[in-house]
Amino acid sequence: MLQQLCPDASTQRSSSRGKALRIFVVSAALSVALLPLLVSGPTAMGDSAPPPPGVVPTPGGGGPPWPPVVDVYVTPGWHMVNGREWKTTCESYSQTQRCRTDILSTQVTETNGVFTATTGWHFNTLTYAGQMPRSAWAGNPLATTGSWTASDGRRWRTECDTDATGGNGCRSYIWSSFITAQPASAGWSYKWTQGWVVNNIVRFR
Repeated sequence: MLQQLCPDASTQRSSSRGKALRIFVVSAALSVALLPLLVSGPTAMGDSAPPPPGVVPTPGGGGPPWPPVVDVYVTPGWHMVNGREWKTTCESYSQTQRCRTDILSTQVTETNGVFTATTGWHFNTLTYAGQMPRSAWAGNPLATTGSWTASDGRRWRTECDTDATGGNGCRSYIWSSFITAQPASAGWSYKWTQGWVVNNIVRFR
């Protein structure tokens, strides 16, 4: 059986004030993208490193074909999809694969009242690949609609088979503190807020 919670799932998001935190910026320009399970684009790649400069494929005749759809959540390697850079690593976990997807993005931290924006690789989500039937996940809160409080006091909720998850899958969210950004006359204005943040995806075979 799968363990009830993956060891690192509950530690991906920080929520304490007054320290340097790994947090999201929610705005049109600075954001951690949470895209649908399948995404595609004219420069989708599956290489382990960014490709060298070259001809950008174009639709229609007179150019190379569009690349196939890339599932950034379960395809190991570096990907350029919809203009964003993604990096995915996968490992064996019980009877399935667990994949961590990071995205190149700008996030903001607060230290002693000072907000600092930093661009780099940041955690996006964990995905449990669809290699196990739903029955094998029986009793696991990551694969059952509902809400609970973990031993560390953090609030979780899971939804399955909804418009957000699609059929045959679940998403789990953590109630988190994070920083939002809004355009201001001189750069950006930041403030703390709270809300549900997606942490992981479970897919069934």
